[in-house]
Amino acid sequence: MRSIALLGTFLLLLVSGAALVIYSQGPVKLNFDPLARKKPVITETADGNGGSGSTPATADKSSSGSSSSTSTTANSEPRHPSLKGLESYLYRLNGNDIASIRKDETRVRYVLVYFSAHWCPPCRAFTPQLVSFYNAYKRKAREKNKSFEVVFVSNDQDESGMMTYSSETGMKWLAMKPGEGRSSSLASLCGPGIPCLVLLGPAGEVVSSSYANGIRPAAVMQQMERLIN
Repeated sequence: MRSIALLGTFLLLLVSGAALVIYSQGPVKLNFDPLARKKPVITETADGNGGSGSTPATADKSSSGSSSSTSTTANSEPRHPSLKGLESYLYRLNGNDIASIRKDETRVRYVLVYFSAHWCPPCRAFTPQLVSFYNAYKRKAREKNKSFEVVFVSNDQDESGMMTYSSETGMKWLAMKPGEGRSSSLASLCGPGIPCLVLLGPAGEVVSSSYANGIRPAAVMQQMERLIN
């Protein structure tokens, strides 16, 4: 029993001495962060944003500033005079889809009014050319302050025919539904036959028309291309 008591006294002195040493050295610092696994690891990506889903505050400010600048550029043009009052009749085509537009989508310098129909063979031959032109030059034109929009005035018998036409050719421009287009202020621009393409300038004036000028629709499209370039 005496040996056990002596051993206990020895261990007590040993622990007290260790505690005294630790106290004299000050608080012990940990070599690891117990919360490290909970902190997101932010990696720099090509667009400068964090790749973990968490973006630094500086990146947020930069991003919002860029968005504001882009929006200002996109809305710098006034609404095209030929489209004023028609916003509620205009739709954005995108293949099989059709959606209402925002008013700022009519803020462009030039408008190409395209009278066409699914049942018209010459129209079906030209439309893919106009779609290719639109896809190739839409952004370039805005960058050069020559922004334009195509407005498709459908001569189809019903909306189903127009949507089939849009889906087959990949239209992504503005459109007026059958009936609405033929009774709108744009209807007077169309000649006695289709396809008919009319280029309107910044003041709403007719710059070129495949009907009035006696030229092919492709020539009107090429004139818009020259204005951009």
